[in-house]
Amino acid sequence: YPMQVKAEENVKAKSMKTKDILISAICTAITILSASCSSDETINNGDDLPKAAIITASLPQSSVTRATGDSWTPYTTIGVRVNSECRTGCTMASNYNNVEYNVNPSEGDDKNATFAPEGDPIRFIEEGEHSFSAYAPYSSNSSITLNTIDGNKTIAKQKAIDYIYATGAEASSMQPTVSFTGDNQFNHVLSKLNITIKVGEGFNAADINNISSITLKGLKHNGTFDITTGSVTSNATTSDITLNTSDADNIFTMDASSGTLKFSLYLIPQDCSS
Repeated sequence: YPMQVKAEENVKAKSMKTKDILISAICTAITILSASCSSDETINNGDDLPKAAIITASLPQSSVTRATGDSWTPYTTIGVRVNSECRTGCTMASNYNNVEYNVNPSEGDDKNATFAPEGDPIRFIEEGEHSFSAYAPYSSNSSITLNTIDGNKTIAKQKAIDYIYATGAEASSMQPTVSFTGDNQFNHVLSKLNITIKVGEGFNAADINNISSITLKGLKHNGTFDITTGSVTSNATTSDITLNTSDADNIFTMDASSGTLKFSLYLIPQDCSS
């Protein structure tokens, strides 16, 4: 999401587009729940249950940040949902509208992961083609409240608000692979603003090293993230955010030798200036 930020003399701010996250899922499952859905042959596990979805994912190389980096490590859970029903009267979408899966990064390669359901897995209980979406990190709520003032206070809190979302993947019992790639790939739902403060005329390394807090004014920090559509809406009210460089787990990176202070903020997409 592009952001418009007017740079001060000694502050450089830039908006950064996060690169894409690719996810693919192999789902081999189907049984006929009712005659109204399909007359195709039932496929099951040999235990009279439709086969469960097998979900795997990999992440591409992305720009490293202290919060999310380029790995699955910050995302311990994802939510997967079926967006559409096969035909009128079928219940895939209502049964699987927000299913929690645990992320298991591959040993020695945390760009790849497997996913294990927290409870019952998604099963193809009906024939026909279905549309899927997914997001992370998981929430039990379909509408997630966003507060980027509190969410930007520490690295741990930034991890919790850096939501990603993917939609548009389709699969059926005849073609059971659910692939969140290409046009259906994962994207970050918040904007990321990188700010660098460095030495300049009348402002030396000692001045930067003595900075105890930074305040950004006039930004929209409150809103909602809808997991059913992937949309983010902001409240109209603007407010200030003050960040302390001495706080534990703070978001600042200080380079005393070059006199540079860097930090990143996750913000609700908006037009703004400073």
